[in-house]
Amino acid sequence: MHLFDAEAWWITNWTEGPLPFPRTPESTSVAELSETWPDVMAQRNAFIATVDGNEVERIVEIAAGGPHTRFRVGESIPHLALHGTHHRAQLINMFRHVGAAWTNIDLLYAIGDLPEPPVKQ
Repeated sequence: MHLFDAEAWWITNWTEGPLPFPRTPESTSVAELSETWPDVMAQRNAFIATVDGNEVERIVEIAAGGPHTRFRVGESIPHLALHGTHHRAQLINMFRHVGAAWTNIDLLYAIGDLPEPPVKQ
């Protein structure tokens, strides 16, 4: 849910200014997120499609529970794109600290134990 909240928060931050970081209730189901997330992604993509040379340099402020920080829009877009990778690395590190043998942080290796998808014919 944190990644969903981050997507929604950045859109608001880019278009309206700094607001507190939202917290989706923990009781929210995957089905509910699946219904809402496409709209958030569409809003994100629509905003990014409007970014030009001036917009990429515009400064946005964040106030997400820590000190106010300033970023260029052009710096915050890749941050959002890579945000999940950051948290995946944190999770893997936690698993390693409790003895899990996880040698590669690539998601494709992490899901290697899942059943193979059916072959389309």
